[in-house]
Amino acid sequence: MVPVPEEHLAEVQAGLMRLSLGMAGWDDDSIATVLDGLEELGPNAALLVREVARASADHDRVPYRDAAALLDVSVGDVLQLVTELNDWCRRHGVPALLITDTLSLEVDGGDPASVPVLVTVAPVARRLLERWPPRPAPITNP
Repeated sequence: MVPVPEEHLAEVQAGLMRLSLGMAGWDDDSIATVLDGLEELGPNAALLVREVARASADHDRVPYRDAAALLDVSVGDVLQLVTELNDWCRRHGVPALLITDTLSLEVDGGDPASVPVLVTVAPVARRLLERWPPRPAPITNP
């Protein structure tokens, strides 16, 4: 047992939960199902998943406000997209892909605040990025 200061308890518990989930349910077929399904879910879903996968592979998180800015939508629209994407995953027999967590960040004036963030399990993120279809080369006119 390792003592955890109370102010870090929620973050440590969330991390342990992600570790316990690990690669559960994520085999090559599940990864392929998600990558194939992103086209059906639209360009914003693919862009969001790719950004969260990049961050998660580096053990980082994407704040909802940053995701909203990336997609040029509201934070509420990001939440709706995350819900739709995770519902799609469940309907297709794969685990929910995006996890909503909170992170304590300094906001205006340096005061700490809990900020909602998106993350996925790092091994899943790396496998998604390894298998992500390459972007087509841009068409240029001679």
